[in-house]
Amino acid sequence: MNDIEDILDYISASPEMENSSESDRDPAIPTTVHDICDIKTQEPDNHRNTSNSRNISRHCRQNGSIRLWQFLRGLLLNPEFNPSHIMWINRSAGEFKIVKNKEIAQMWGDEKNNSGMTYEKMSRAMRYYYKHDILEPVLNRRLVYKFGPMSHGW
Repeated sequence: MNDIEDILDYISASPEMENSSESDRDPAIPTTVHDICDIKTQEPDNHRNTSNSRNISRHCRQNGSIRLWQFLRGLLLNPEFNPSHIMWINRSAGEFKIVKNKEIAQMWGDEKNNSGMTYEKMSRAMRYYYKHDILEPVLNRRLVYKFGPMSHGW
């Protein structure tokens, strides 16, 4: 599988999905790229800034693009990749660990049509999110990140 759409096609074609109606489908598991952009949590989420999250979702729909933090969130919510590639350390706090950093960087590169993507480059983009409160640093923990107050839907 080379990109997120192939992954989502695989999920929607799985036997579990074929035998279930739309009402049986787990809304927490994205089935389209737009679902990944628009994931909302049903739990109270005091970490969500509604006006900013609306802008991000609108941007995602208009451009057909997905942000790195949304991509990671989609992987965390997908049992095909959680916990094998990425896993929650403390979901209620938004803390997660990247288990297979090279594979996730390659998947992100495939999503963005960037065959030269490395974990080093991807993690630089993740550190950029610190300034915008989308991610928060987790000190002294290798490959561990935390969603910040400007992220939502996790």
